[in-house]
Amino acid sequence: LPRARSAIGINHRCGCNPRRSTCQSHGHARAHRSAIQIHTSALRALPARRCAQPQFARCLSDYGFITVMIIFIYGTTAEAIKLAPIMTRLQERDIPFEQWVTFQHTDALRTAMDELGLPPADRIIANGWRGRPLKRPVQMLGWMFGVFGWSLRHLHALRRERRARREPTVVLVHGDTVTTVLGTVIGRLVGVPVGHVEAGLRSGHWRHPFPEEIDRRIVGRLASIHYAPGSDTAAN
Repeated sequence: LPRARSAIGINHRCGCNPRRSTCQSHGHARAHRSAIQIHTSALRALPARRCAQPQFARCLSDYGFITVMIIFIYGTTAEAIKLAPIMTRLQERDIPFEQWVTFQHTDALRTAMDELGLPPADRIIANGWRGRPLKRPVQMLGWMFGVFGWSLRHLHALRRERRARREPTVVLVHGDTVTTVLGTVIGRLVGVPVGHVEAGLRSGHWRHPFPEEIDRRIVGRLASIHYAPGSDTAAN
């Protein structure tokens, strides 16, 4: 369970200082850090027995844990490949998540989602350029305006859904694509924290590669949680 807490972003309600390496309130010997710290005033002890896999999330909730609704926003084949192992692990543990897909890549992404065993998208934010792949800059601009238009049309409804949810919500984006930036902006508009997977990569020059380096720097400013692949990237 301590390892699972760190992996899926849940936290035990003991009120400990999250920066300490061990939990002092109940004398736990294991580390007490999680990807997303959720502070509550309730004091609950860690159960000794393990939870059965099929009812993992429900069992954690019964014992005073909090699960997090995770929203993955992605739109390219590479993002799907990198995020698929996380979603598969969440499915195995009955942890709720949603996929909001921009289809920056169209046919290739649909094929990748099928081959990776991912469920259908919960929300389709955009669908390439009129359902076709983006091949020219003007098509990219049209697709971006479509993403912004979808966000503005659904903003109030998304905020109402967030307030109605019992569990906290976090948006996860990956990498350095235009979808990464747009997904981060959507998360901020809805009012939920945004986690950036593979954060901190830098080339040292904003024009190389373009626009990926600019995307990285924008998301680095806007995201709340940064999942860096190493110590060098964490320093950025």
